[in-house]
Amino acid sequence: MGRSKKQPIPTGPGACRLCPRWENARTVCMQGWGPLDPEFVVVGEGPGATEDRVGRPFVGPAGKRLHQAFADAGIDHTCVYYLNAVRCFAPTTPTMLMLRKCRMYTITELQQLDYSKCHAVMLLGESALHGVMNDGRLKLREARLRDLNAHTSLVHVPLRCTYHPAATLEGRSPWRYDELVTDLIEAWKPRDIPKPTIHVTSESEIHQHLTSPEVLGFDLEWHSTGTLRVAALSDGVHNIATTTPHTIITYLHGTD
Repeated sequence: MGRSKKQPIPTGPGACRLCPRWENARTVCMQGWGPLDPEFVVVGEGPGATEDRVGRPFVGPAGKRLHQAFADAGIDHTCVYYLNAVRCFAPTTPTMLMLRKCRMYTITELQQLDYSKCHAVMLLGESALHGVMNDGRLKLREARLRDLNAHTSLVHVPLRCTYHPAATLEGRSPWRYDELVTDLIEAWKPRDIPKPTIHVTSESEIHQHLTSPEVLGFDLEWHSTGTLRVAALSDGVHNIATTTPHTIITYLHGTD
């Protein structure tokens, strides 16, 4: 019996064949670029044609726009680590399947950085939001001003999202540029280290994890349809969150 002609699928930087985007790319599975102990981290959508040719993220028109935004925000762009949610150039918007195929590279790269000097990790645009958070239902307009640390333990510095700089270029939505700069300034501000988030499904679990009976903070997030998506509370030590918001609401009502 002869050997199978099926070849193993290459994986790893430069050899990844997990989705068809590599077929259009000169730089396959593009790595991030910047200091490994960054003061700021940005995750974009994916390489453009210029990035694909040069082999480095954020060196094209969107990259120049982002560097200008950093300058206007008072941030040295050379202290930033740049990477993308998908790693190969293609002329189409990445699908959720493509984002998930690349996600293991993105997560590995983020986890290998030294965050001792880092102010924040900023997700640029909806594709980056979907890829890093592994949730294609999220909307940038709803998540932009939110604390994303409440939904993942991926990084222990503030995790936020804002517009992709390409969206602020002339011919698209240049009025978003000031909002992009404002979001960078806000993310750069010194703040407390995000509290660890515990996800619960019952009132008994809330009692189990609260370190004191005093609730210091309470937050609700909504679907675009007007229904509650997540409820969270804080006792100053932990953030306690649930996707069944009535659990926390019932708990708070019982402590009045």
